[in-house]
Amino acid sequence: MNQHPRFTVSGVAASKIEPNRLVRKTRTIPWREVTGFHVLPTLFGRSVVVSDSDGRRYSLAAPREGLLGRDPRFGEALEAMNALAPRPVEVKSISMWAVRITVWIVVTAIAAALVFVWRPWLEPWWPGRDEAGSLPRACAVVDRPAAEWLPPSPERTVFSLHEDGTSFVNSECAYRSGQGAGARGSVRLELDRVLRTTSTGATEKARADYAEAREAVAECVRARSGRDKDWTAVVGDVAGLGDQAWRSVALDRGTGETEVRIVIRRANVLVEIDHSAQRPKEQVVSAADALAREALRRLDGR
Repeated sequence: MNQHPRFTVSGVAASKIEPNRLVRKTRTIPWREVTGFHVLPTLFGRSVVVSDSDGRRYSLAAPREGLLGRDPRFGEALEAMNALAPRPVEVKSISMWAVRITVWIVVTAIAAALVFVWRPWLEPWWPGRDEAGSLPRACAVVDRPAAEWLPPSPERTVFSLHEDGTSFVNSECAYRSGQGAGARGSVRLELDRVLRTTSTGATEKARADYAEAREAVAECVRARSGRDKDWTAVVGDVAGLGDQAWRSVALDRGTGETEVRIVIRRANVLVEIDHSAQRPKEQVVSAADALAREALRRLDGR
């Protein structure tokens, strides 16, 4: 083998080839045992695989192409290595189509798995969902009506679950009037923005939450009607308020107080309104409905 010019592959003389496996361990193969070179396309370039007489294959640390583009010296190094072999060896290039097909299969499988886990069609921005990304402050909606409906000087209770920004999911505000004659009454507005879960969209979850909230209010109305003979209530669904709405209108014949409770769902937002006052039933119902429409108007659907 002295007739061949000296050539170094990965720092090894021409009498032998040392296929570094890209780790610290190396293996030396005499040139006489080399039976072929295979150019292997990869996701980011090309590498060379050496075959020996026993049918084993070893990857070379060089020559090798990386992510930054084709290396013109790659072919020259491969020709020089072939020239060093004591006998003609087989040089094969694996079809790039096979690699591309494999890559596409792998990428498609990964993308399908991510889509299945993420389920983007449940996100608020998915076309057709039209879900709210934030809530108005409940007190900003109810401040003025409370001042008009509950004189004199009603006391306000602001609940601390509302936060500035777009991440808050609850806002609640309530007023209660003084104890003077003819001044008894209260108004409360609660807004809840339902969020999606891993497998359930926000709107779908809000439908279930709406059913639970409606049943909870209905149960309270039934319970009071059963124990207070002067208290009667009419309950039922309401058209024209959000996507789903339910209302109870109760009258206390002893005090002349009317209480209206409304539960509404608009996409992924739940709205609950409680309003009571010692005024004619029609006025209290009209006021509660007007507050509901104003709250729905301020929701930011998208």
